[in-house]
Amino acid sequence: GPAPGVAAPPGPPAASGSPSASASPSAGPGASASASASPSPSASPSPSASASPSPTGAALPLPAPTVIVDPSTITSQDSATVVADGTPGTRLELHAYSRPSTTYVKVREATVPASGRVQFRVGPSGNTRLFVRSVAAGGRSADSASTVLTVRTSINLKVARTAARTYRFTGSTLPKRRGQLVTVFYESGGARTIASRARVAQDGTYNVTRTFAGTGTFVLYTGTGTDINNAAGTSNRVRTTIR
Repeated sequence: GPAPGVAAPPGPPAASGSPSASASPSAGPGASASASASPSPSASPSPSASASPSPTGAALPLPAPTVIVDPSTITSQDSATVVADGTPGTRLELHAYSRPSTTYVKVREATVPASGRVQFRVGPSGNTRLFVRSVAAGGRSADSASTVLTVRTSINLKVARTAARTYRFTGSTLPKRRGQLVTVFYESGGARTIASRARVAQDGTYNVTRTFAGTGTFVLYTGTGTDINNAAGTSNRVRTTIR
C-alpha cells in the first residue's frame, strides 16, 4: 500500500472508444452512396483519480498525571502518602529530592491500575520537593506539577535536677545535624521565656545545664528553628518544679 501521506500512482488509462460509422456521399452524381468508415477521434485517456489515504496522525499527547501529598507536613521519622492519578496501563515514576540536595532522582515507580490511582509511602528526613512522571509505550511521557512535603525536625527532651535550682536538659534530634541550634524554653502563666541554648553534637544529641535564680513550677521544652532543610521542631513538654 502507499506510504502514509503519499498519493498512489495513477490508475491505468481508460480504453479508447470504438470508431463510429459515418456516411460519406460519393463524388459522382447518380453514384450510389457507399458507406466509408471514418473513425471518430479517440477519447483522450483520463487517468483515474489517485487514492489519497488520510495520513496517519501523530500519537495523541499523554495526559499529565496529578499528585498530592497527605499530610503535607510531617515530623522526621514519620511518613506521608503520595497519591498520584494517571492513565491506566502507563507507568508512574516518583521523582524527588530532599534538602540540602536539589537534584531530582527516581525513588519509586508503579504501573497504573484500572482505577487510575497509585499511592507511594515516603518518609524523608528533610524538606522534599517531588513530582510524578507518566510513561507510556513508545516512550511518550508527561509530568505533573511539583509539590512540597515539609519535614519538621524531630527533637526530644529529658530534664534532670543536678543541684539546688540547677537542671540538665538533654535530648536528641533527627536528622542529626551538627551545630544546629537548640533553645530551651520555660512557660508560666502563658508567657514563654528562653532558659538556655545549646548546639547539636555530631551524634545528634544536645546537653545543657541551667541554674535558675528562683523557684516555681514551669513547663519546659526545647525547640529548633526553621531553615532550608527542615521546618521548626518542638520537643515533648515536661512540667517541672524548680526547687
